[in-house]
Amino acid sequence: MRAITKLYVVCLILLATNFLSCKKNHETPVPVIIEITPKEGAVGTSVTLSGKNFHANASQNVIKFNGIQATLTSASTTQLVTTVPVGSTTGKITVTVNNKTTTSSSNFTVLISPIITSFSPSSGITGSQVIIAGSNFNSTISENNVKFNDQPAIVTAASATQLTVTVPASASTGKITVTVNGVATTSSTDFIIPNSPVITSFIPSSGIVGTLISINGSNFSNVLANNAVKFNNQIAVVTAATTTQLTT
Repeated sequence: MRAITKLYVVCLILLATNFLSCKKNHETPVPVIIEITPKEGAVGTSVTLSGKNFHANASQNVIKFNGIQATLTSASTTQLVTTVPVGSTTGKITVTVNNKTTTSSSNFTVLISPIITSFSPSSGITGSQVIIAGSNFNSTISENNVKFNDQPAIVTAASATQLTVTVPASASTGKITVTVNGVATTSSTDFIIPNSPVITSFIPSSGIVGTLISINGSNFSNVLANNAVKFNNQIAVVTAATTTQLTT
């Protein structure tokens, strides 16, 4: 009888051991983050996480950037592709699969995008100065890259909220872009580069002081005050104006 009891106890122990072993073998493994590429970026930047024990179904992986959940664009058991979510800040990345969470060993740096709120004046010729107002600029002049319709401009003064720049010689009408730390922003409106006025003829070709002169050409302003006419460096009064003719 004792032998039977001992055998029964041994069988129970073996069954319990096998059960625990099977349960352990079927537990979901903890995900592991091995590498993050890139290690910094602005909101919207695509980020690839390499590792293991991820879920091939994108919806079964929960990724957070310093506590802010991100959206996955693709997933496999060894790689997740996501984008930096709006509202995220510099900090650790976490991946959760089947309630098992892993945390990156290093921070992901969220780069702050510069913001253009306005620029003044809204138009000007090459060589004129423009003040760009906004935020997240760099107070070090060389760290701000400004372009007028893709043409590089020279920054002459800088603060975190304002940049003073010179309109480049090759500029044309178009958007202004500001790039800081590799992150660019673009103005919502165009900076206007007016076309240079062109004189094709003037009538009469001679006359005494007070004689009315008609100047023909193009790119004049139909607003009298916007046209400055000089005779051998002497200012004349414009009495009538269209885009193709001035009377003075």
